Amino acid sequence: MADEEKWSLVIKPKRKLFDLQIRELLHYRDLLFLFVKLANIGTDGIPYVLFYYSGIILWGFFIGCFMDSSNVFVNNVGVLKFRF
Repeated sequence: MADEEKWSLVIKPKRKLFDLQIRELLHYRDLLFLFVKLANIGTDGIPYVLFYYSGIILWGFFIGCFMDSSNVFVNNVGVLKFRF
């Protein structure tokens, strides 16, 4: 191979592996207050940040699944109209 390939595109991740989005957590500080003070939900010794951040991750997974399943109906409305 006399000709060496030159790469013109370098792919890099948008975020680092443990890049916490502090600004996003600050947007949800009202929810943290709601859960800690009003709902009286305990963390059983788990640090608050870790407990609530894992809840936000699970909620994001749930809402992503819900949106994807609802998009199935929106994207296939022609098939549903034809069948029924």
